[in-house]
Amino acid sequence: MQDNKEARQRRARQTRIRIRQQDAKRLTVYRTNSHIYAQITTARGDRVLVTASTLEKDVRATLKSGANRGAAEAIGKRIAEKAKAAGISSPRSAATGCARRWSQSIASRKW
Repeated sequence: MQDNKEARQRRARQTRIRIRQQDAKRLTVYRTNSHIYAQITTARGDRVLVTASTLEKDVRATLKSGANRGAAEAIGKRIAEKAKAAGISSPRSAATGCARRWSQSIASRKW
């Protein structure tokens, strides 16, 4: 019987394997208590194509807090704009577990 941590890691590994098999770009989101970071990587995860975070000056100037839902939406818009400029359309979210709701907020942007 697996404990919760092993089960979560297994699901995350399977998600990454499916993304790699589809040869899709991967959207990863990292959230701290102060900031949100998002990046789009290649399917293998060996190269970062586009990044956005609440640490960027123009994003930071418009936000009251760097780690709330408004910040997630702002980062979603920002990374969608950068992805369109780079010719990337509809990356796959690699989030599982707790990070899923933050990445869903970011991934819900129109690509």
